[in-house]
Amino acid sequence: MIAHEETKDKFIKSWIISICIFLNIFAFIIILNLLFFRIDMTHDKSYSVSKPTIELLNKIDPENPMIIEYYYLDKCKEFAWMAQVVKYIEDMLHEYETASGGLVNVIIKQLNYEKNRSEIDKLEKQGFQSFQLRQTKESEAKVFLGYSGLLLKYKNSQQVIPMVFQDTGFEYNLDIEIKKMVETEGNKIGLLFAVENKTLEYDFSNVYNLLAQDYKSVEIIKPQQQIANDIGVMVIIGASNLTDTDILNIDQFLMSGGKAFIALNGTEITITDNEIKAEPNDSKLIDLLSYYGIKINKDLVGDNDYFTPITHGDGSQTQQFRYPIWPKIKQDNFHKHNIIVKDLPRLNLFWPSSIEVDDNIKSNVELLFNSTMNSWNQTKNFVLTYEDYEDPEKRRGIKEFNFAYSFKGKLNSYYKERNIPESINKDFISKKGILREGETQLIIVSNEYLLYNNFMQDNESTFFLNSIDTLANTYPLIQIRNKGKFSRPLDKGSKEQKEIKRTIIIAFNTIIIPVLILIMGILVFISRKAKNKKIKEKFKQ
Repeated sequence: MIAHEETKDKFIKSWIISICIFLNIFAFIIILNLLFFRIDMTHDKSYSVSKPTIELLNKIDPENPMIIEYYYLDKCKEFAWMAQVVKYIEDMLHEYETASGGLVNVIIKQLNYEKNRSEIDKLEKQGFQSFQLRQTKESEAKVFLGYSGLLLKYKNSQQVIPMVFQDTGFEYNLDIEIKKMVETEGNKIGLLFAVENKTLEYDFSNVYNLLAQDYKSVEIIKPQQQIANDIGVMVIIGASNLTDTDILNIDQFLMSGGKAFIALNGTEITITDNEIKAEPNDSKLIDLLSYYGIKINKDLVGDNDYFTPITHGDGSQTQQFRYPIWPKIKQDNFHKHNIIVKDLPRLNLFWPSSIEVDDNIKSNVELLFNSTMNSWNQTKNFVLTYEDYEDPEKRRGIKEFNFAYSFKGKLNSYYKERNIPESINKDFISKKGILREGETQLIIVSNEYLLYNNFMQDNESTFFLNSIDTLANTYPLIQIRNKGKFSRPLDKGSKEQKEIKRTIIIAFNTIIIPVLILIMGILVFISRKAKNKKIKEKFKQ
């Protein structure tokens, strides 16, 4: 009778313990969902906000939390790649909310084109843009309309990110918009354009668009226009027809602590419908830089090892030809530690010149990139036609040539021991007189055509923006510019391979794991039964 009571008591206790364990697990799962706690195991912390982002979020006024609203169309989840993007954005926004400690409130809403038409119309008026979702099955292709965008609200202003259809750069792009709203005194960028026979509006408009996208205020400076005092960074592309007044303007801007990115060829490239020709560039800006100790040579550099071929022909009858005067920069030829270029896979240059620096400033400069050892240069009678480069033995490589430098330090003014020309507009001279020296920062690249609309691609854009971010002291954001790029291992391989992978993973999660748990439970049960049996036998003895 006593044994029976003990068995019944053990049975009740076992059930109570089992129920408590179940309730604890259930409560633990609910608490985790409420807290949104995760451990990011990706090598580059792709699913966690970075340190620069946290520092930026801390600048939000606690009295006026920022609201980030994310809207996407339900159709987006019917496409595997876009569903993954949506999930990534949702997860990252929750990370922003958690990392901000209440300074950011996130609203996520899925929309249906039929049910929420009025709301979609309202979002379109605020700047949201649709994009195509394409699905191909066997020989049939279907195209659907997709929406995925963000609306940021802070104090009395709002910003729109009209389209988000990839994970790469999401955190960077969102931080740029937050930065515009949070930082009231941002860097003002000046843009001086002076490329022979080209216009900013039609030929180099991507430069302005990139700057306007990342910076709140961008001012176009015309030749012989004074640089405003509130401009912190100047972007100078080309130097055609710059006057003594422009040179004084630039020199005094640098002496007063201003910083500059300068893209300038040592030759003037003229492109017409009939020909391409080059002549030595006799610009006054080259003379100014040479005085500072940075010499842009009036040459044309070719690289026999690594270059972009030129395509020639009409319609479908096209052919590629050797064109070593369009050299590419290999990853091995970038500075290994400089944040501007260290993560670039390659860079395309077009008719570049070489750069040399004087010994007296070598401690203040860093070489950003150069050509391979199998390179050469032309110094006169420049040849730009592709026919002249068919034979690789015609011009043999002699050495590496340098294309870009960064400088930081003190420089003497161009006018420290020089009389100011009579032609200079005296209104440009400060009431305090000419500044004779000053601390400045420069990034010089001996190629203006890498920023040309027809040539500039992702790597050239990244190099340009990294340079401006460095000069504008927003370089912490450089490290997250390309963050994302999650891989999709289940989408690799043939259709049959994908199905096999999915079947294995589903089977493992739904069958194998439960079976393993069941086996473990049976083994524990047998082990406990054996122990209880031994104990009973011991007491009987």
